[in-house]
Amino acid sequence: MNWAEKTLSEMSLEERTGQLIWGRGGVFFPKEEEEMLKKGLLGGLSVGRFNKGVSDRKSAIEIIDKYRRLSKYPLLISGNSEKGAVNSVPVGNTKFPCFMALGATKNEEFAKEEAKAISLEMLSMGFCHITMCVELAADLSCHIIATRAFGDNSDLVLPMASAFMKSAWENGATVEALHFLGHGACNADSHCQAIRFPGSFDELQKHISVFRNLIEKGLDLLETVHVCLPQLGEKEDIPITLSKKLTTGFLRETLGFKGIIISDSMTMKAVKDRWGVEEAAVKCVNSGHDFVLQDYETPPMRTFEAIIKAVRDGVISEERINESALRILKFKEKYKVHLKNREYCEKISAAIDFKSHSQLARKIAQSAVTLLKAEKSPAVRKGLKLVIISRQSMMKKFNDLATAESDVLEQLITDEFKRRSQCEFIITDTMPDSENVKRASNILSKAEECVILFENRGIAYHEGTGELSREFISMIENLKSERKPLSIINMGNPIYSGLLNHLADNSLLTYCDHEETVRAAIEILFAEREAKGTLPVKLSPEMPFGFGLKKF
Repeated sequence: MNWAEKTLSEMSLEERTGQLIWGRGGVFFPKEEEEMLKKGLLGGLSVGRFNKGVSDRKSAIEIIDKYRRLSKYPLLISGNSEKGAVNSVPVGNTKFPCFMALGATKNEEFAKEEAKAISLEMLSMGFCHITMCVELAADLSCHIIATRAFGDNSDLVLPMASAFMKSAWENGATVEALHFLGHGACNADSHCQAIRFPGSFDELQKHISVFRNLIEKGLDLLETVHVCLPQLGEKEDIPITLSKKLTTGFLRETLGFKGIIISDSMTMKAVKDRWGVEEAAVKCVNSGHDFVLQDYETPPMRTFEAIIKAVRDGVISEERINESALRILKFKEKYKVHLKNREYCEKISAAIDFKSHSQLARKIAQSAVTLLKAEKSPAVRKGLKLVIISRQSMMKKFNDLATAESDVLEQLITDEFKRRSQCEFIITDTMPDSENVKRASNILSKAEECVILFENRGIAYHEGTGELSREFISMIENLKSERKPLSIINMGNPIYSGLLNHLADNSLLTYCDHEETVRAAIEILFAEREAKGTLPVKLSPEMPFGFGLKKF
């Protein structure tokens, strides 16, 4: 009898049931989660920058170690590692560009090196696994996915994801693939509403092929998403997360997936508004999911009580609980989760070369920037420049870290332009008010040219975020009417580079607001560096997948 089987045999029904619940790491219900850990009623826990007290590596190590010691059974501990460990623990870790920027490099070696760096930084703090988004960004108006994906083409996504996954395993981390299935093709956000895959069966096959190939390569942990897939025979209003036909029938039996299936959050309106947390959790377990990702807003004990009641009432079989509990314990045994203690973390931490990780992030950033249009480089003009920096105000409202990052980026941009030219700056929202629009026109009347840098992103649970306002587009159109050179640096979703291309004399795309991608874009704009990135998505017939200019 192996460790997993022995541990399962010693567990009560309540403890086996608790293995199926993934908590939120003390963000909202800390006392209750601590009691559940002591009683062995949680199998996994998310920890990150939204946890009270988690700000840097030292505090994260302390809190994760506390949870590990509190838990009666070995605990899977996760954090969001898209853009690096910095996404979970902001101070002391390396910030990487987004996955779409990595996709723009078309460099599998970069994917391997980044996965290694992120794995080591996460493991050294006590996290068990890292995340990678393997969605196809088939519809860039789906702002909540968009630049989180490597691209829109399986011929790019699959090799990049495979290289990333293999490297993480080689360095001791588990890898969670997001999201099964098809969210990147939906022009809506499942945090805010129920959605269904809009395409045909044949179009869905492109999304399936990525997961099929990753499963064949050994993928053993994935997260489903609240998307309805009538193309696979399920009812139009039943999402994957609650569907036995799609989870057990298609994912397990047709695709042959034998690993861990975790649901997307039960907080999301796509399920919570219709079924409520308790009923959704029961349906999720019966569908064949191993983990139910806990709702943000509801005490986790309610999820546990709903599931255990369903077992006692015969709605969920005890065999169904045992099946997932054993699979989870075997997964923990496979990755030696029960052996990854404080000493293990300290040993990894001591060996990390953070300087080389920063250098890697810089190399990726510099290789990602894509030059889409190059007609009138500012390098040949020495007169006054109007520089407009436009950021999404919602990001500053979102959290203190976003505010700090925004301030750093704005300072970097102003410093880089001041070094090269006489400039006047306007810092505005992506929904500029009439005063800023008027001021921009007044400055441009005496300036030689205009440079606009903007960033917009989708924010979970906030409908409409990620979209450029009509006011912003009108401002650009008004500035263009002055008939002076206009350069646009898009620090986000490529969809707007396509939309605004006809207005720009020069157009660059960084895919994200990473400081080094923005610095490299400014250097390219001033003809100091060649562009290396090429589009990982198709924007138009004139700007197909793989398009990218080298220099002015």
